Amino acid sequence: MNFVVLTVVAVTAVFAVAGLFTGFVKGFTRVKSWAVELSLTCILGICISNLIKSDNPVVKAAASLAVTLILLCLFMVNFAVLRKVLSKKIERNIQKHNEQLEAQVAAEGELPAEYGSFEEPYAQPEYESETEMISVTGIEEAQTAQPEKKKREKKPRAYSGGGYKIADRVLGSFTLAVKGAAISLIFFSILLAIIDFSRLAADGGSLNGIFGSLYTGKFWLGYRNYIFDIIIVGIIMISIKSSYARGLTSAVWTLTVIALVAGAFALAYHLAFNVPEFVNAADGLYAHLFADIPESLQEIITVDVAKIIICALVFIFLLIAVILVAVFVPKLIDSARDGAVFSNVDGILGAIFVTAFILALLFVVGAVLKPFGSLGFMEAFNVYFEKSGIATYFYNNNPIDFNIPVTEWFG
Repeated sequence: MNFVVLTVVAVTAVFAVAGLFTGFVKGFTRVKSWAVELSLTCILGICISNLIKSDNPVVKAAASLAVTLILLCLFMVNFAVLRKVLSKKIERNIQKHNEQLEAQVAAEGELPAEYGSFEEPYAQPEYESETEMISVTGIEEAQTAQPEKKKREKKPRAYSGGGYKIADRVLGSFTLAVKGAAISLIFFSILLAIIDFSRLAADGGSLNGIFGSLYTGKFWLGYRNYIFDIIIVGIIMISIKSSYARGLTSAVWTLTVIALVAGAFALAYHLAFNVPEFVNAADGLYAHLFADIPESLQEIITVDVAKIIICALVFIFLLIAVILVAVFVPKLIDSARDGAVFSNVDGILGAIFVTAFILALLFVVGAVLKPFGSLGFMEAFNVYFEKSGIATYFYNNNPIDFNIPVTEWFG
C-alpha cells in the first residue's frame, strides 16, 4: 500500500479512536453532531442527485439543491431534537431516582446498606499539645492511647441515568468518532487536491515518486468526484447554523454596517474632491506640505494627493461614528432576541436569507469560473466534477452562463 495512503489511514484512525473514547466520556448530549449530519447529507444527497434525470440543467440543479437542503435541515433538526429528548430523559431518570431514594430515607430513617449510613463516626477529643493530653489522660494512657480510626462513611453511588445514559454514551462515541475521521479526511482531501492542481505529482513532477501511484489509484479516481460536494454541503451547513444562531436581524445589520462603511467612503470622497470648502482645504494643505518639492516631482505629486489625505481623514472620522453605532445596536438586537418565539422566528428567517445569499454567490462564482474550464490548465480541475452530484451545478453544469470570451482573451 502507498505510504501516503497508510499515513492518511493511520491519522484518520487515530482521530476516530480519540473521538470514540472522548465521546463515550462526554456523551451525545454534550457534543456537536455536524460531522454525522454532513456525512449523511453527502451520501444520500449525492445518490439521489445522480438519480435525477432531466435534459434541463436548471431543473436538475434546482432538484439536486432542494434535495440537499431538505436532507441537511432534516438531519440537523432530528439530531437537535434527539439531543434534547435524550437529555430530558436522563435528567428525568436521575430526578426520579433521587425522589425514590429520599422517600426510602424518610420511611426507614436511613439509607440502604449499599448507599452508606448517615451515622457520624466517633470523634476523638482534640488536644492543643502533647502536654495537655498528658495532663488530662495521664502518662500511661497517653502512651498507650491510639486514636480510633474514623469509619469511612460510604458515599451514595452516583446514578448516571440508567439505559438512556448508556445510549447517550454510545451515540456520543459514534458521533465523535465520525467527527474525528471527518476532520482528518477533509484536511487530507484539500491538501491532496492542492498538490494535484499544482501538477507536482504529475509525470516528471518533483512529488511524482511519492504521490504518483495515489493519484492513479482507483480509490482516488472515484473519491475525487465528491470532494467539492462535501465542501459545498459544508458551506451550506455553516451558513444555516451560523445564521440561525445570529438571526435575520443580525444578518441584516451586518449588511447595513457594510453599507454604512461604503457610504462613509463615498461621502468622504465626494467631500474631498467636489465640495468647494474641502477642495480649498486641500489646496492649502498641498501648498503647506509640498511647496518645496522639486519641479520634477510636481507632475507626480499633484494637489490630488492632498485631496486623498483630506478624504482619508474625513473617512476615519466617519468610520469612528459607524463603529460606535455598530457596537451599540447589536446590544439592542440581543435583548430583543430574549423571547423564545422571536428568537426562533428570527433565526429561521436569518437562515433562509443568509443561505439564499450564499447559494446565489456560489452560482455567480461558478458561472464566472465555468468559461475558464475550456483552457488547458483547468483540465486537472475539471476532472473533479466528472461524476459530482451537487457541486457540478455550481461549476461545469451551472445553469447561469455569462458568455465570457475566455478563449479570445487567452488564445
